[in-house]
Amino acid sequence: MAADTLGSYGSLARFRDERRLKEVGEHTIIGGSSDIADYHHILHMLEDLETENVEWDDGQSILLKSVRT
Repeated sequence: MAADTLGSYGSLARFRDERRLKEVGEHTIIGGSSDIADYHHILHMLEDLETENVEWDDGQSILLKSVRT
């Protein structure tokens, strides 16, 4: 998987070194390609999912079907 590193807010290309790939759990990688604020919102939702998974402490990992919308 590959992604560019340009972070923009609307039409303003502001950040030139923004990482847009994120590992979620052991089996999933997501990539973002739209407005950087949208991508950050999705990252926060995924961090909440990872935190909840750790809190359950049931030995289960996060699978792709748990991540997709």
